[in-house]
Amino acid sequence: MLGRAEELERTVLRAVLSNPQLFWSLSGALRSRDFSVPRHRMAWEALRAGTAVPDLGLDGPPVSAEEAREAARQVQMLSRLRDVKALAQQALRALSDGNGVDPQEFLADFVRRACLCAIPRPEAVTLSAEEWMSRGLERIEARASGASRCLDLGFAGLSEGLSPEPGHLIILAGETGKGKTALALNLAVKLGVAQGIPVLYVNTEMSWEELAIRLYAILSGVSVSRLRKGEVTGQEMGELRRLRFEVAPQAKLWITDSLPWADVSEVAALARQGVAVAGIKVVIVDWVQRLEQRDPRKESWQLLVDAAKMLKSLAQELSVLVVAVAQLTDEHRLALSRGMSREADGEVHLYEAEGEGQASHILEVIKARHAPTGTRIPLIMNRATLEFFELAPEEGAQASRKDGGGRRRRAGAGEGSE
Repeated sequence: MLGRAEELERTVLRAVLSNPQLFWSLSGALRSRDFSVPRHRMAWEALRAGTAVPDLGLDGPPVSAEEAREAARQVQMLSRLRDVKALAQQALRALSDGNGVDPQEFLADFVRRACLCAIPRPEAVTLSAEEWMSRGLERIEARASGASRCLDLGFAGLSEGLSPEPGHLIILAGETGKGKTALALNLAVKLGVAQGIPVLYVNTEMSWEELAIRLYAILSGVSVSRLRKGEVTGQEMGELRRLRFEVAPQAKLWITDSLPWADVSEVAALARQGVAVAGIKVVIVDWVQRLEQRDPRKESWQLLVDAAKMLKSLAQELSVLVVAVAQLTDEHRLALSRGMSREADGEVHLYEAEGEGQASHILEVIKARHAPTGTRIPLIMNRATLEFFELAPEEGAQASRKDGGGRRRRAGAGEGSE
């Protein structure tokens, strides 16, 4: 529950006046306009400017650093609520006055701006050496005791090549029709079904029926083609029913229906709801270039960089792993925007292998924040069921040598491998 704005602001000010080092850590999160009381706003501006702070009569019990940060968080939240309220009042005035405003377009713009208000600014980063080292030691001790933050993506080479953690943004890119959606679904199944890690799969392209058929194919081993045609034996139907009544209730996988209209702020709203309701730990967005782009003042590449920034901020805010599926051009570059790479903690490209040797696909780690780049993971894809399997390095070595890095295109991709 939120406290009263004036009391929270007094708590923050009393804390920083008694312990000036706290101002350094809180000034990165709070602006003077976040304070609702004019006297408090003036005091915060004076602290920023390094000038004398007026006497505010802030007598009271000592405030700990933890209490001060919690009070600052609530002050920030109340400020965002006031911003949304101001937007709502502005919207009501504009719609009631008319002036040729398209209500549907205006409402869409209001929702976008309101969602932006709800995105927190970065938390404080200016901490004393003692605080940084204290936090760092806690994390190191946790890792040493086996409580690693790294997530197992279900493919050992990929997990080792990326070292993905909550707070990371990973870009999974591939050309059209080469299997990137199939691989993203495989990741969702390995995390949400096999390991029970809560996953939100944001689908922007396919109908729910298409995704359901693909999921059943991956889980059951019955081909996509036969499931589509209804050519299922009695034994296979029994396995499908077992998956529905025994496996599905235990699975931690949530999938949206196709959201071709969604923009990144609405994806962020879905993710926040998922974290609050289901404890979501991984968000897979398939695919990022298909998200709605609603700012006519910017070019497509600028909007995609903004989307990547917001997804990265979302990962850090919610402490989740975000996997953004993206399109590659024929030149093996991110379609419309190479600037997205700068925002990502990791980037992997999926290529079809040349067809010699056992590997059908090669995953190449293009960028990894906490691991060497250039790792190559040979995969084999069952084109009937769309299930991916990781090959041992020696099994994929021949294909890796002969396919020129997995970068040459191969005609005749299997059914449903987009």
